[in-house]
Amino acid sequence: MGARSVNDSTSWRLKKPTAIQTQGLVASHFAHLPASCILFLQLPADAGGPWLSNLRSAVPISHADGSSADSSAAAIAFTYSGLIELGLPDDALKSFARPFREGMHQIDRKRRLGDSDDPDVGTEIAGGARWSANCVNLVSTKVESTIQTPVTVHIALILYALDEPALGALSDIARDLLKGDGIKVVHEQPLWQQPGNSGMNREHFGFADGMSQPVPIGDAIELPDTPNMADHLHWHGVPAGEILLGHQNAHNEYASGPIVAKSQVESPGLLSDEGVAPGNWNLGFNGSYLVIRELRQDVAAFWNSMEAAAASLKRPGVNADWLAERVIGRTLNGDTLVPGVPPMVQDSTVGNSFGYANTDMHGLGCPLGAHVRRANPRDSRPSRDGAHSNTADSAELLRSANAHRILRRGRKYGTALNDRVKDDHEERGLMFMCLVTDLERQFEFVQEHWLLNPNFATLEGETDPLLGPPTRTPHQIPSLIPNRMTIPACPLRLRPQMTSYIQLVGGDYFFLPSLPALDYFSTLKSPR
Repeated sequence: MGARSVNDSTSWRLKKPTAIQTQGLVASHFAHLPASCILFLQLPADAGGPWLSNLRSAVPISHADGSSADSSAAAIAFTYSGLIELGLPDDALKSFARPFREGMHQIDRKRRLGDSDDPDVGTEIAGGARWSANCVNLVSTKVESTIQTPVTVHIALILYALDEPALGALSDIARDLLKGDGIKVVHEQPLWQQPGNSGMNREHFGFADGMSQPVPIGDAIELPDTPNMADHLHWHGVPAGEILLGHQNAHNEYASGPIVAKSQVESPGLLSDEGVAPGNWNLGFNGSYLVIRELRQDVAAFWNSMEAAAASLKRPGVNADWLAERVIGRTLNGDTLVPGVPPMVQDSTVGNSFGYANTDMHGLGCPLGAHVRRANPRDSRPSRDGAHSNTADSAELLRSANAHRILRRGRKYGTALNDRVKDDHEERGLMFMCLVTDLERQFEFVQEHWLLNPNFATLEGETDPLLGPPTRTPHQIPSLIPNRMTIPACPLRLRPQMTSYIQLVGGDYFFLPSLPALDYFSTLKSPR
């Protein structure tokens, strides 16, 4: 769901000069810095950009050529409404991708993402999401397209440190500087990842987290020389342009990003004009789009639901753990349910180099609608008539699936629940974060067409069993149908009822600029 294991032999690096121009969050999840927090900031109306230089002098924004010996790290990203307050020229603002400009809470985008403040559906916390960029009215004047949240966020500042005292000191420095420039911290969330004895991070439901990540390839990427890397790249390799703007993507095109007219830039610094029309700087080059969604997890309700659903099935060997593993599509320790695949081993790619088409076509191991199979179908997407692909088709399906991959950088928040079936009424969850270059083709596609698709693969009337909402009847007077999950079994399939215990607290789309772009941002004058 969020991060990945601490020791990962698939780790890759950006080559110079790309690395020194790119924020470190792109190439690292900072596993050696377990203490972290995210500060959501709101700029004053006359902010401009000079404050950014002051902040970066005291809290340096990490570049991708950093070392695991670094005792702290930081990343910074901006919403569309934040870039407006920063003073970015209008033509440059219009060059950003439409989803970014509209924001995650534009009504059509909310529908695609399955976000709803309808209490019967329950995909958002009571009363609706708390925070967003509130940028819809900045793009459209249609009242019906506007879903406002109580808190407006302009910037996400993510801080990482070795321990809580060091994080507190770093946060205090940032807060003091920001306060002096009239910048408010309107929302904050401490984050953490604490690997267990096995070296695996676990999300709050108890599952090993972040087992499968795309691996970028291309001229700007340096890969580790490890056994089985070629096979791993077959399954998980994606062009660097799926993660970094301005680089070649899965469609053999250079991932397009925002531009700014050269006439609008007094001191271009290291801004590049590669890949853009004459007279412009490539403002997006070596940047990325960052998706942030604060997701609350009701751990006790989830496990009590698994207990009740497992008991209702009345099958020998079926208990809460067995059922929850089918919901996720992996064991609690992260091993795939696909038959014949070896267990995940630390510092090994073997246990994650597999497909479904030739080993688990009908989902007898990993159910067709399991969370991880929906999130990344790999080489297997059976058609609605039940036909399955041959070897040639599965290779094409794998290429197609990898054109929708996302690079996750999330961490969990809140304390661990001591007894998974006893609610302590504390808030906990996942600060989901991922990097993409195409918000529609990558993040939104996965959410809408895979996770929330009621007709995914050969299924009917089912959404993702982990986070999918109930489905609605296609009648004039729609009604809710409880979500169910099909688990193939002999002699009869199992269809336990599912309810999502993950709710949206807030979220939006951010632009993670390159370091040269940050230099330019710091020269911007007040927009008013």
